Amino acid sequence: MQVLWFLPSLIFGSIMAITTGSWMMVAFACSTLAIMPLLAWQRSRKAVDLKADIEISEDEIYIGNYRLPRSGMLWRQEWHDLLFQKISAEITAKHLQQHLAKGMPESQSRSEDFILGRDESGVVEMSLSNENAHLLIVGATGSGKSQLLITMLNSHLALEGPSVDDFFLLDFKGGATLRQFANNPRARKFATDLDEVESKSIWAVIHRELKSREELFAEHLVSRIEDFAPVALRPNRLFIVVDELAAALASNSLALGAVSAVLSRGRSLGMHLIATSQSSQGLPRAALINFGARIYVGGVDQIEAAQLGIRAQRHLKAESALSASLHLRDKPAINFVFANASVRPNGALPNN
Repeated sequence: MQVLWFLPSLIFGSIMAITTGSWMMVAFACSTLAIMPLLAWQRSRKAVDLKADIEISEDEIYIGNYRLPRSGMLWRQEWHDLLFQKISAEITAKHLQQHLAKGMPESQSRSEDFILGRDESGVVEMSLSNENAHLLIVGATGSGKSQLLITMLNSHLALEGPSVDDFFLLDFKGGATLRQFANNPRARKFATDLDEVESKSIWAVIHRELKSREELFAEHLVSRIEDFAPVALRPNRLFIVVDELAAALASNSLALGAVSAVLSRGRSLGMHLIATSQSSQGLPRAALINFGARIYVGGVDQIEAAQLGIRAQRHLKAESALSASLHLRDKPAINFVFANASVRPNGALPNN
């Protein structure tokens, strides 16, 4: 049927050629007809699995078992995007490895510091302190939230200096993300949605931890962990890491109370919440307002941005799964990229 679309051009071109002697239009129409079988063949080829691994050799690039054409002019846009993501991930991972390998002087390292990725000016870091005591990472399925979480944990535990923090790890995706950290000495608790008993009891443990710290602080007449003295009796900072917060809140009636208590009272007690979620759906407004730091991974939906209190500026546009934007209160957004693989330099959190 598409061939019929060119009949008017062929007829008109033939008339022009006979009457004027110019065969250019006929040549263009014939050339287009000749290319059509090639285009049809390309469209009918077996679909390339975009989730397959990318392999790059000296002169060939494969996505799974499919070899890409040598000429980039024949590539589809999604192939360009995949290759860009892979190269960006490798550059980012290498950059972070070098940065973490240098370490940080003990006088400069802080127990609230996390490396997120890099931007044009270098490594992007953030500190969970003061009004930015709690972090929410939002992104659609497959956007890279879990990979960013892994990068953050590894970078944090690569900082030099004494261990002054502990972790509660709650993974409501079956343990796929956080199980690798479960046996680390700093991981005081680990639970997944597959273990109903443990995943329910951990909320009661969080409540008891809050109460215990409040009693300890009252006994020493201090209201902030920074002012706690003597230092030897100061409790470690506690990072409560929850992968898929919405699912966690729906799992147990104690969950919302525990999360709300940490968000509203945890900062001064040295308790910080780091959580991921596919969207703001299922997260109470009262909880959202206490996340002083927010990261949106991948493209930003304008409605989602409004619900999260993120200003819909020009830089908030759809990007690759390796990109994210950091939003802190009363500060400009910071766009950065992160490695799409766990970064484990020496000194990072071990698996066993």
